Amino acid sequence: MKVYDVVPGLEFEPETDFEQSPAWFLDGTHSVPPWTPMFGWFWVNFCRNGMQYGAEKLNLPTVKGWDWRFHRGGGYLTLLLVKTEEEKQRREVVFRKAIMPFIEDFDGLWGGCVKEIMGLYEHLKTTDPETATNIELLQNFEDTINTARRMWEIHMYMMYGVYTAYILFENICRDVAKIDDTSPLFHQLISGFDNKVFQVDRQLWNFSNRARKEGLEEVFLKSEPQEIRSKLEATDKGKAFMKDFMALMNEDGWRMQRMSEINLPTWVEDPTPALVNVKQFLQKGGDFNLDEERRKITEKKALCREGGVGQGTAGTKGLVPAAHEAGPEKRRFQRRA
Repeated sequence: MKVYDVVPGLEFEPETDFEQSPAWFLDGTHSVPPWTPMFGWFWVNFCRNGMQYGAEKLNLPTVKGWDWRFHRGGGYLTLLLVKTEEEKQRREVVFRKAIMPFIEDFDGLWGGCVKEIMGLYEHLKTTDPETATNIELLQNFEDTINTARRMWEIHMYMMYGVYTAYILFENICRDVAKIDDTSPLFHQLISGFDNKVFQVDRQLWNFSNRARKEGLEEVFLKSEPQEIRSKLEATDKGKAFMKDFMALMNEDGWRMQRMSEINLPTWVEDPTPALVNVKQFLQKGGDFNLDEERRKITEKKALCREGGVGQGTAGTKGLVPAAHEAGPEKRRFQRRA
């Protein structure tokens, strides 16, 4: 017997929801295992809003985003289709203009989004839960809700934009070079760009290198994950190591092992998962191989372009960095609120 609604107004109701759409699809990628109530509340409310916001901001010709419902710990969604050819054609006129910033200045567009969302994150981080009053804690929670909403809007607007750029670039490659996204050559053209995941992994590798040089390697290799922090902080070198490590966590550690699962600690609250990554780098040894892989990919990409593949107008070239961001979706908001 259900005692309360997890997502009031957006719980799945067969009598009415099947009238809206005959098919609702389980989001197995994100809601298996089942969501906790707060996870479901945040996701269904704000992912839903973001999907509809992104589709409308770009005026996608064929869809107006997705609608969501919560049911037994899972998220179910259905497309909001544009149903008339007249409306599709009207939206396409607006869409052709709305997609141009992705092609003409992707870095500028993305940089503005990063600046905005990081500013909102920095504001949230100013509240100290150990000293804040109940009023301040409530305000921080309300600010967190608004930040989550805005994060999803930016996420979906950018995601829809780069997916569209990916398709447009593939169409050009199919016409000009007779290749599509099943070709290794196609993926060479859109690979090799740096991203936040690589950057954080590189810094964790740097800490593994530091641990080796400072004689802290054995602390990592001979300790259980939950023991690493306390054993490091038992020595002067280890304390200095952890001070710098936690500075990195305060910048790039506002993430959980499962995104949007607010019941789980962030790396800032419990850096054990990040310290385990350092341990794994120590166990593996060697250099940071992703840099070498990026170098090889960049060289192959240059050879492709020397051969004429990926060349074209400025607009065509502008599709490459935008298309890269969709292949696959590049986890641009690892540090979700």
